[in-house]
Amino acid sequence: MSHDETSLRAPQVRVRHMQGVLSELNRLPAEDRRAILATIRPETLEAIGRGTMLGWVPFTFDVECSRAIVSHLGPARAHHFFRGQILGVVETNLLAGIVQSAMRLAGADPRLYLPFLGKGFDILFHGCGRLSARYEPPNVAVVDLRGLPPEALEDDVWVGSVASSLCGLAELVGVDSQVVITQLSSRDGSVTFTCTWQARPANLP
Repeated sequence: MSHDETSLRAPQVRVRHMQGVLSELNRLPAEDRRAILATIRPETLEAIGRGTMLGWVPFTFDVECSRAIVSHLGPARAHHFFRGQILGVVETNLLAGIVQSAMRLAGADPRLYLPFLGKGFDILFHGCGRLSARYEPPNVAVVDLRGLPPEALEDDVWVGSVASSLCGLAELVGVDSQVVITQLSSRDGSVTFTCTWQARPANLP
């Protein structure tokens, strides 16, 4: 049975998202890319490579690849990696529609983007819980993930990649941000991110 034919009750991630992760490796020096790929199981790479854009693979593939990246690059470089990778994903057909709609409706106001975060999460993940986001004045977004698979919280790698992705999305809106994990419960499968943003100085891109 193919991964696309497996029960949708199992935690899954879009193939296109995982292809974007592997594609982002091409931006790294060749020695880094080879070292990371060498620690990812061949069957994982094969399943991602042969999948279709709207297909699904097990969520554990995302965790496996995230661990390989963080283990080799270290936290600082991995943060930069995941921040850039999400910016690549939003330009694909997978998320381009929802991103364009959000930008038309929200403009330059970060608060108005928050309802779209949950929609984007549901496009990328299935059976991995729910994302909600709320605004707290004057410049804070509180992002909650509930019902996460146990694999997501076995260590801080995957949730750390999400925090980095949130920073990348803030850049897309045109603000600088600091994202902190303020609550995490393996028992409840939950994590809360507090995102504080500020406008970029006018002379910065």
